Amino acid sequence: MTTDLFRYYCLDWLWFGTSILAVYLLGNKNKLGFVSMIVSDLTGLAMAYLTQSTATLIGSLIYLALNVRGWYAWRADEKRIATQRIANLRP
Repeated sequence: MTTDLFRYYCLDWLWFGTSILAVYLLGNKNKLGFVSMIVSDLTGLAMAYLTQSTATLIGSLIYLALNVRGWYAWRADEKRIATQRIANLRP
């Protein structure tokens, strides 16, 4: 039983933990959730390699691309809001 818990060098636990943390952070409107999810996706890629799962590999790559896009979209939105605030301060 103990060997099953650590069969994949705890990568499966890291994958699980970072994805749960990401959902929690994003649910609280914290953009660091994207960073946590990107770590989760990279861990998923390592797991796909270890388990030789093509579906996990493809899924992790898709999630990785979506989360990187989400991070940049969030940053662009923050910059747009900051620019609007500055423009509203000007007479």
